[in-house]
Formats: sequence, structure tokens, C-alpha cells
Amino acid sequence: MADTSDGNSNDQCDEVFSLKDFSECFDLPKWVAVVGGKDVGPIGSGPCNIQKGMILLLRTLAVDSVTLSFNDAETGKRIVSVSPNSQVKFTVQLPYPDFKNPAAPRTVYNTVAELLKVCPTFFKANVFYDDPYLPAIVKAGEVFKFIRKLRRPNERRMYLQCRDPEGNIIELPEECRGDFTAVEDEESYTLKELLDLGPIDRKLKLSRDHVQLSFVPEAGDNGHDLYSNLKGSESSNLLQRIMGLPLSYDGLLTLHQPKMFLAASPSENQQEVWKVPLDIDIKVLNMTGVRRFPKLYVWRIPGQPG
Repeated sequence: MADTSDGNSNDQCDEVFSLKDFSECFDLPKWVAVVGGKDVGPIGSGPCNIQKGMILLLRTLAVDSVTLSFNDAETGKRIVSVSPNSQVKFTVQLPYPDFKNPAAPRTVYNTVAELLKVCPTFFKANVFYDDPYLPAIVKAGEVFKFIRKLRRPNERRMYLQCRDPEGNIIELPEECRGDFTAVEDEESYTLKELLDLGPIDRKLKLSRDHVQLSFVPEAGDNGHDLYSNLKGSESSNLLQRIMGLPLSYDGLLTLHQPKMFLAASPSENQQEVWKVPLDIDIKVLNMTGVRRFPKLYVWRIPGQPG
């Protein structure tokens, strides 16, 4: 069995992070201080104006919409955008290329690092692995349920957080070997649940569970659609009205990798929510646990003049 985990990252860290690395190392929400980066200043056409020394509340990872594509018998390939809060459920197919021929020998992922590229919802270890220098032991034949990928702040090494056959939450380091293969998954997932597993391309099918859903009216245009994944919303005829699909549709759908961003607020106006791209060059320092924030946070690299 592998190293057990409580699912929480250690918050005590004085290292500087990019926004992407910070979101992988820490559970959100978190307070951070902006300490530098090439992209400090106004971002986009909105009110977002991130300055060095500013204290931000990084609320959550978010997405505008989810793109799905599928083949329509009459019109050919269709591409649609769906709210990430849609309560329609899907089943996840095996990763490429295994979904094309599930009966054929499966693709082998030698290490956890390779497995993290496809994030299968369930996977099996096919060889025994034990390294005295790593906190991980896997046994041949064990099947694990994927939870998420994460980094530990103090070492920046990537881990795969999963659930073992006994129900323990464990973390497998990227070096862990197991000649892993993806396993069929009969569970159903909402789009938000799939994004939580990892924002990657996936092959899906409609789940029969969605037929029994109790829908609520879709939220109106109240100026908060940008952060619609922070609230619950669903349309009673989503499949027909947006996707053009009957409830009995049994074909494949492709979930395309979404462009995630951080929903963040400045400390002096926490009611304001900014959309901050993950790929911009802004460096931050974890400030969670600091009881009182200065108006501007001053941070200098040791050994260099301020």
C-alpha cells in the first residue's frame, strides 16, 4: 500500500510560486501576496489590475464553459458549449487509444508520471513496486480510484492522489512504477466532477442516470455567468435545446480540455471577483495564516537589494 494522506497540503511554505504551481500545491481558497512577475498590472479589459505587493484571495479554479463535440447523424460533427454546472451525467470511456478496442491489450503506463498524462478514473497496478527511498508500495493487481494530481509545496514533485482497495486516500509519487493500465469505470460523473479529476480531453457517453434527474430552472443573465461554475444551474431540456441530443443517444462524446482560470479577489474589496488566467507570469507567496495583512506586502529576494 502507498503513503496515506488526509487530502490537505501543508500550508507552511515561504517559497515563491507561479499561479499554476500554487494551484497544484495548495487547496483553495488561499490568501497570497503578489511578489513579482512580468505580467503584473492590468489584465484584459476588466477591472483586474494586479500590482506587486497586493494581497489576493485565490478563491477557486474556474472555467467559463465546457466544450463537447459529437457526430450528428444529419449534420455531421457538432461542437457545443455547456455550463460546467450541468447536472447531466456521463460515463468515462477508456483513454485513447484503448476506448477504440477495449478487448485488446491495454496501453501500459510504466510510471505514475505517465499515468498523470491521461488521468484515468480507475487504474490497475500490474507489477509489485517497493522503493525504500519513496513512500509508496503498490501490489500487482491492486485497483485504485483516481482523485486528483497535486504537488507538495516543499519539493514540487507531482503526486497522484487516489483511493486504494481498502478505501484509504493515498499519494503515489511520480517516480512510482507499476506498469499501470486503465480500468473500465461504471460510475457516472457530472462535468464539474470530471474537471475536478483533471482538465484533460476525455471520451464520454451519456449516462442513464440523467433520465432520473430533478432539474431546476437555468439561471438568468445576472452578470455572474462568467463564474457560473461557482453556482448550481441546469436547464430542463439541456440535451435537446443546447446539445441537440435525445436522451437515448448512445454515441461517443469528446470532452475537450478546458482553459481554466483562477477566481480571485483583492483583499480591500472581497466582493469583487477577478478572472485571472493561470498562464500569466505572476509570482505569489502563501499568506494564509497571517492574522493581519499590510496594505502592501514588501518581499525581497535574500542577498539582493530592495
